Amino acid sequence: VEIVGQDTIKKVFKISRQQFRALSKEEKEKYQNLIRDMNYREFKEGKYIMPCLKPKNIGSYFFIENYEMFLPLYTQEEEKQAFSLFGAGCNPLLYEGNKILLKRTGDTLKAVFTSEKVYFNFDVYVIKLQENNIKFHSFRIEEIYQVFTAILNSLITTYYLQICSMKRQNSSFTKNNVDDIKNLPIPHLEDEPQLVTQISQKVQEIMEVAKLLPNSKDQYNTLKEEIDELVFELYDLDILEIQRIKNFFVSEKLAAQENDFKNYCKALKDTIEWFFLADIDLKFYSATNDPLGFATIGIFFSVVDSPKNPEAQQVSKYTIWEALQKNLTEKYYNMKSILYGEDCIYIIKENKLANWTETKGFEDGRTILTQLKRI
Repeated sequence: VEIVGQDTIKKVFKISRQQFRALSKEEKEKYQNLIRDMNYREFKEGKYIMPCLKPKNIGSYFFIENYEMFLPLYTQEEEKQAFSLFGAGCNPLLYEGNKILLKRTGDTLKAVFTSEKVYFNFDVYVIKLQENNIKFHSFRIEEIYQVFTAILNSLITTYYLQICSMKRQNSSFTKNNVDDIKNLPIPHLEDEPQLVTQISQKVQEIMEVAKLLPNSKDQYNTLKEEIDELVFELYDLDILEIQRIKNFFVSEKLAAQENDFKNYCKALKDTIEWFFLADIDLKFYSATNDPLGFATIGIFFSVVDSPKNPEAQQVSKYTIWEALQKNLTEKYYNMKSILYGEDCIYIIKENKLANWTETKGFEDGRTILTQLKRI
């Protein structure tokens, strides 16, 4: 709905191809506007009461009802005649029955399941299952739609598309094409009947809660996180894979807090302690008045007759002093260093939460083990 091209103009106004080519840009726009006026209004009035959705009207599991386009309440014959103007691709059956509407623009997918009749414009994808060919006989068709809706709205799908498929990433107008959606890996639903039922129930619940937004925002966010966890389980992801996906969305602007450092240290220790006989102690230091925003983790190994090693705080302060003395501020801002002592290791990085997540703890642990093998 909404695209008015030369074929439509020629058909409605009985203009030949030669006559169309002779039209000025202003005349073509005039014809386009006349056709639009014949078929929809910008406000609900008279018989124009059927909203036509744009991408901005689609949220995750709900419709955003600030509609800017209304179509008439057609009879079946009127609808068939009106939609024939827009070409073979504009099939009235698309707007009927079970379907998932998908916002194709923006940095994340947003999908909503509905069985009601809904019109939508060309920037909205519609997914309709071939219900006669569905193999999952143990599930209701609505359950399958609801699970697919959960997958499309999930963190794992956003992560997958941003890593593999997003076009014009980080621009103000990202768009997914049909192949991006078709190539999404789909788990074997028939192997997880209990999970399918749980996800379906949660989707039904969040759709009801979403109707009360913004008053139900906390409950909505909680349910969305619960659905994400169930989708992770559906894809059989382990803890590290799940954490990697979650950490991917951590803002670069956020600074790590004490609890973040503790979680990082635990992940780091869990990764390396199996490879050392000595006990391992980890300490972190991050000063609020640090001019360069460094944070330092000290890894200390309990070795007999070991000389006293500098604390993480001393190493961090020395690094800051060295940077200021040499006036290499920009270089040090981008520095991610691992310093090795005889029985200690120091990790020095800018204090951004993205640098000190649990995933980074596992990754830095593996880096340390790899580098120690070379020494």
